[in-house]
Amino acid sequence: MREIIYRGYDLDDVPVYGCLVHTPEGPAILCREEGEFIHINPGEIGQYTGLEDNNGISVFEGDHLVGQDLMIIVMFRDGAFWVGSSLLKDVVNNGWVVGDL
Repeated sequence: MREIIYRGYDLDDVPVYGCLVHTPEGPAILCREEGEFIHINPGEIGQYTGLEDNNGISVFEGDHLVGQDLMIIVMFRDGAFWVGSSLLKDVVNNGWVVGDL
């Protein structure tokens, strides 16, 4: 079973990782290292896919994945992570993460 981790960006645009929680002030990430809630931009939340690209970089929902035959955004739909019309797990070793949303 994979660990469910989210990535968000704090108000200074610094990435933070941990559990996604909703507070009265808006979405936040509970950071395991600091043990505190860090409020994040709601438009930049991505779930960890459980996969790494061919460079060993963790792939998150919303990442831009590029390779020989692809340049696309990782999305979650129908209960799985996709890049275009392909399942992420089928193409992740052919690409690498170059950024996120």
